[in-house]
Formats: sequence, structure tokens, C-alpha cells
Amino acid sequence: NVRFWEITTTATITTSTATTAGQEMTVVMYNNLAASVITFSTGFVVSGTFTLTSAARFYTISFVSNGTNLIEKGRTIALIP
Repeated sequence: NVRFWEITTTATITTSTATTAGQEMTVVMYNNLAASVITFSTGFVVSGTFTLTSAARFYTISFVSNGTNLIEKGRTIALIP
């Protein structure tokens, strides 16, 4: 699963249900702000907030489910379109 998200404000990524163990999800964000901080609700196991430091850049974060939580696999720095 891939989700695309245009960032126009500081935000929280939420999930309401756990996915099937082994299912993967990637969130692709395009940042419109000079800087933005993305936080994560319960249901995610991450290394911390995701600070998007540059405008007009793409950022990605990937997860894999263990059946209970979405566990972070990795994230990118600012990618120039």
C-alpha cells in the first residue's frame, strides 16, 4: 500500500486498526512548508517524530505490520523532485 499526502500543516499520522502481519505501507509526503513535524499515533512503532526540513521536497516513510502495530522500516531525507 502506498499513500500520497501533501503537507500543508504540522500533522499526526493515525491508524485505527492493525493490518495483517507482513503487510507493508509507504507514505509519500510532499512538503509545502519551510518546516513541518509529523507525529504518529498509537499503533505505530517509530524512531520518533519526522521533521520535514525543506519546502518543495518529497519525503517517504515505510512500515511493516506485525499484526498489532505498524513498525517503521525506514525513512528518507528531502528528495528533490
